[in-house]
Amino acid sequence: MNEIAYEDQYQAAVSDTLRILGRAATVEDRPVQVDTNAWLHDRFTRNIEHLRAGSARLCSHITSAPMPVHTAAWAIDIVVCTDCVEALQPSDDEEIRCDRCHRSAPAIYTGFAACGPVLMAYGLCATCTIATRIPTPNTFTN
Repeated sequence: MNEIAYEDQYQAAVSDTLRILGRAATVEDRPVQVDTNAWLHDRFTRNIEHLRAGSARLCSHITSAPMPVHTAAWAIDIVVCTDCVEALQPSDDEEIRCDRCHRSAPAIYTGFAACGPVLMAYGLCATCTIATRIPTPNTFTN
């Protein structure tokens, strides 16, 4: 594939990802920049490291062509297509634990962040939403 065609497909995948993110947003959502949020930036960086190292587990529908893909802060080594997003379902233990501090909490605030064509789900406790300056509920983009 030539470079221009790839870039066009990449931009289309990013646009599709932002549409998916927009459907998940609520009226109160205010976008926060992923690249200026240290915790979110780290999660996406570690996801990319798994992809580059070949240690990420991919669903069989992912090809070399750019497309919207999903991962989760509790499973950054797993990347799936939109049809396979159920594979990211957290375990019962993960569902009650904060993805940042890993402590169980009475309430876990869930959300999504987008970086390029990658959409990441996460869950944070109240303390970590304050520490990361991630208001909840919210929607995040790079």
